[in-house]
Amino acid sequence: MAVKKAVEEKVAEKKTATKKAAEKAVETVEKKVAEKKTAAKKAAEKAVEAVEAVEKKVVEKKPAARKTAAKKAAEYNFATSDIQYFDEDYYRYFYNTYAFDKKEGSKWFGVSSRVWNYLDMIGVKRGEKPLEEAPEDSNLDLGFRLKIENYLNRNRLLLDGEWGDNKRE
Repeated sequence: MAVKKAVEEKVAEKKTATKKAAEKAVETVEKKVAEKKTAAKKAAEKAVEAVEAVEKKVVEKKPAARKTAAKKAAEYNFATSDIQYFDEDYYRYFYNTYAFDKKEGSKWFGVSSRVWNYLDMIGVKRGEKPLEEAPEDSNLDLGFRLKIENYLNRNRLLLDGEWGDNKRE
């Protein structure tokens, strides 16, 4: 019996020692995981700071880049024509006020796609008003309003001053 008791005590000691070693191992692993999380969090924060710094530089340079591009476009325009102002400035109000298809606008309004690209480049926002309101807009030139009216009625016929449907009856 004494031997059995001694063996049981040894087994209990081993279990206790194994349990303590396991707990210590778990603590060590948890500590290392916490250290890794902290290091990963710091690395992520540094990465975010680096991205924000790059974004800040890009935002700071954007207006300067637009001005440089606009200046180059102006120099090209003035060198290739006798006109000392941009056609783009003439169309700025229209572009900023009305919603229209740029491709169709180039074709029907007689406006080069360079004009729309320039207005995009300098940061002019596209308008949202329907194009149907443009023929009554007194801020637009009469000739341009007639082009818009012709565009709006492009699938219709003008007979005796009235627009009619293009259908055979």
